[in-house]
Amino acid sequence: MRKLVVVAVVAVACVFGVVARGAPVAKGPAYAWGSNTHGQLGFAGSSTSIPTKVAGVGQAIAVAAGQRHSLVVSRDGTVWAFGDNRDGQLGTGTTDPSQDAVPVTGLSGAVAVAAGYDHSLAVLADGSVLGWGDDTNGELGLGHMLGF
Repeated sequence: MRKLVVVAVVAVACVFGVVARGAPVAKGPAYAWGSNTHGQLGFAGSSTSIPTKVAGVGQAIAVAAGQRHSLVVSRDGTVWAFGDNRDGQLGTGTTDPSQDAVPVTGLSGAVAVAAGYDHSLAVLADGSVLGWGDDTNGELGLGHMLGF
C-alpha cells in the first residue's frame, strides 16, 4: 500500500479574501491541487483540480497552507516552502517568490508547521516554536504589534 500526504490547497471565500487550506493524511509524497496563482502548489503552471506531486520535498510528515504560500515538513525535519514571499514567509532570507519547493534557511528538527496570511510557524522536536514573515499584527508572538 502506497502512503501519501495530501496538500489540499482549495480556494475558499472568506472575510479576508481567498485562502488556501492543507491537511496531512499520512507520511509519504506531498500532492497539491487548487489555485496556483502565486505558485503555492509547489510547481510552475496553472491551477489544477488534479492532485500533482510536489517535487523535491521527499517524504512529508506535515503540511500547511497559508493565503498564498504552502509549507511541507520532510521526514528529516527540514521545512520546504513555496509560493508568494512578499513578507519573507518562505523563510529563504529574501522576498523572492518561488514556484518550486525551497528549504527554509537554517531550520532543522521540525515536526509541524502552520501557515498564516503572510507568516509561517514551525514547531521543533524540542517543543520550541519559530516564526518568520509578517509580524504587523503580532503574528510571530514577539510581544509587539506594529499594525495598531
